[in-house]
Amino acid sequence: MTAYTPNLKLGQPAVADRNWNVAVNANAAALEALSPLAALNVSPTEIPSATLNVRVAPGGFVASGTLVNYAGSTSTTLAATSTIMLWLDSSGVLHTGASFPVVGSIVPLATVVTGSTTITSVTDNRVVFAVLTY
Repeated sequence: MTAYTPNLKLGQPAVADRNWNVAVNANAAALEALSPLAALNVSPTEIPSATLNVRVAPGGFVASGTLVNYAGSTSTTLAATSTIMLWLDSSGVLHTGASFPVVGSIVPLATVVTGSTTITSVTDNRVVFAVLTY
């Protein structure tokens, strides 16, 4: 019989459970719905990567005390054989470059390494908690 974790209520199938896939699939859906995990996440547009395109999930962030909602990007094409940083500016515009800006307000998203035809790695650069100064 499936037991559930106390906080997130994720299913933990028992050793002899036959339909363990039901709990595992429900866990995947529950994790996908968690904003701290999914919001502004950068991933290849397909798994495994078959192009130089990444997707940025929709999400929100606070800039100068104002909530900025980013609608997401279903496909952003990156240069081949490069290391590319992705970030949002304080207005919610997606940018790419060889390094993060050293001045201005930005929301770092990811560092993506590309091969000649595919995405080879994505490193998450999102900041989980920010310190607000008033």
